[in-house]
Amino acid sequence: MEVEQCEFKDVLSLWDILWPNRTHREMSSMLNDTEYDVTIFNMYKPRFYRIRDEDKTIGVMSSHRTTGDRMRVRGLYVDDEYRGKGLAKKLIQAGIDHGIEEKCSIVWTLPTEDGVHVYKSLGFEIVRPFAESINYFDEVDLRYNKVVGCMVEKSI
Repeated sequence: MEVEQCEFKDVLSLWDILWPNRTHREMSSMLNDTEYDVTIFNMYKPRFYRIRDEDKTIGVMSSHRTTGDRMRVRGLYVDDEYRGKGLAKKLIQAGIDHGIEEKCSIVWTLPTEDGVHVYKSLGFEIVRPFAESINYFDEVDLRYNKVVGCMVEKSI
């Protein structure tokens, strides 16, 4: 099972599981865990990725630039029955490769507490621990019982 680029509509079914009752957008206006800039919607285009088992989408993620040299990966989700098989790492690597292609120097994300180990295994470092990275997403995602707020990044 390999990563393939796809369209926004192809990630939505799993994003509905990841973030129930949320209106999904192709990109976030976040520049990092504390700053926002809606002008990035006009400057950068996101990419969407999926992994399928035959016709079933079992893993998804997206990536997009947030500044001239920073790439964000977001929306990583792998179906429960397929976890532990390295699929999340493949999806994250697709986002890293997008960053390399776009000549970015940093890839970053805000993982859940349950998922931070996957990023760390790929060389991401925690740049702001959970308790120090409080923002809008902490409040939103806590409604869905997901602890977020840690910021990780990787130099590429």
